[in-house]
Amino acid sequence: MQKKKSGFRGVFLGHWYFLPEGISTKIILAEIIFVVFGMYFLGFYLNKEDPLFLNSKLNFLYNLLPIALITLFYGIFAGLVYFALFTSLAYFTYKTIDHIYFLSLFLFLLVFSEFWFYWKGKLKEAEIEYNYIAQRLKDLTASFSLLKLSHEQLERSYITKPISLKQIILNIRHIIARDGDIYMALRKVFDLILVNYDVEEAILIEKYSNGRYKVIANTSNINDVDLEDPLIRTAIENQKIAYVSDLKESEITKYLAVIPININDEFFYIFVLKRMPFMKLNIENLITINLLLYYVALERLEEAIAFQSSLLNKFDISFLKEVYRLIKLNKEFGIESHIVLFCPKVYEYEKFEILEDVLQENIRGIDMMEVIYLDGIKVIAVLLPFTDRFGAEMFVKRIGSLIVEELSCEFLKEELSISIYHVKQVEDITFCHETKQAL
Repeated sequence: MQKKKSGFRGVFLGHWYFLPEGISTKIILAEIIFVVFGMYFLGFYLNKEDPLFLNSKLNFLYNLLPIALITLFYGIFAGLVYFALFTSLAYFTYKTIDHIYFLSLFLFLLVFSEFWFYWKGKLKEAEIEYNYIAQRLKDLTASFSLLKLSHEQLERSYITKPISLKQIILNIRHIIARDGDIYMALRKVFDLILVNYDVEEAILIEKYSNGRYKVIANTSNINDVDLEDPLIRTAIENQKIAYVSDLKESEITKYLAVIPININDEFFYIFVLKRMPFMKLNIENLITINLLLYYVALERLEEAIAFQSSLLNKFDISFLKEVYRLIKLNKEFGIESHIVLFCPKVYEYEKFEILEDVLQENIRGIDMMEVIYLDGIKVIAVLLPFTDRFGAEMFVKRIGSLIVEELSCEFLKEELSISIYHVKQVEDITFCHETKQAL
């Protein structure tokens, strides 16, 4: 699915981004024309014989300043347009021009555009890293909120059931990992909500940025939704649960509550509740429904599903989700990330526990650590987002020093194999099959 683009995204040629993002070309051209003729008429007012001050001692400052401002602010395309208009105006006014002088101005234009490109790239890289960390924080916040609701609250409605909520979530994740079908998982959650909250009429839809939607699950007595309903509009605008008491007296709705589950800018899910027993309609139940749907919706993994099934057997699906995000960023923007694999050549429980603790206590907040079981043997994989090869090697060196302190130099050199892989090589990762249980 293509990302929605706002404004003019810029022209790409080689390493040049000709225009800044989000600014209309018409506005840029209008400003350039205004500056060119503004400078010309100002000079004509001050000196009719030399309106561009080409024969003045101030000529370089007077003509270089607008070129510098426009190129540094808008980039090389805007600078070239200004320079072309300025040169044409000079030739029309003076008939003959000093080519060396104008070539000097053009050289400065190229230097300014290089500065613009460099800092634009730095800002873009910082923006990408911020968006990635913000998404990770959002995912962790949802998981933390689910955990913070005490076990008594979460399991109270299920105490008479033969299976716990945690087990249901685990089963759903297994369905996603096995079948790669997020819709099947959402339908199972929908059925779970119907049974445990006595919901009589409800519908779950997937809404897209273009205004269309797709029905994921529904009861037999409701087949579609009115997206113009004031309660649905309130939930979408505020991005939080909305129920009838949120509406004004003049607003009329057909529904009892609406729960939006936001995934990204392109699409999100909406659970619309039309009828259920009054005693079940309370904020605690709505929050639990919201958390359960959001928890499962986060497993929407067109990305991880694209991996071979063998990878789903080796890694946790949430780990693969982050790997794919980083592969996508690498393909689009060249940002590097790496995976470091720690393979004990001889498995000893106590030493492995120490190794696991060392790694867990010395990774960054955005790093992920995964313990993988292969034929009964544990292997540790650490994902390092936004880390180039040199950074990954420095991480290995730092962890190696800590391993020597906690265990021994012999363990690091003789009993542990450490490998570094680029995230794009995730399908090529080979594990330490020679690892064996210590006697």
